Amino acid sequence: MSFYFESTRANESTESYWWLRERQWRLSKVGVDQDKASLIWERAQPIFTKLLREETDILQRHLDGSIDNEAFVQISEHSQTQQVRLPGF
Repeated sequence: MSFYFESTRANESTESYWWLRERQWRLSKVGVDQDKASLIWERAQPIFTKLLREETDILQRHLDGSIDNEAFVQISEHSQTQQVRLPGF
């Protein structure tokens, strides 16, 4: 749902008639109307933001040049943590 609610905002664009119709059609394909999808994303967005904060900070430091080329991300899954090298860094 982030694609449907964040893409225009992230790109600093305005929603077009076509995009509104496309979003409505795609959401209806999974049985969700615009209002329900908006409520779901409103509740989920802060959770995703929190989960991705550390990875976002690491990537931003890399882009700013404040960390070396060996960028790793800690991934926690079901109480197990592993370190994964970011490809291309």
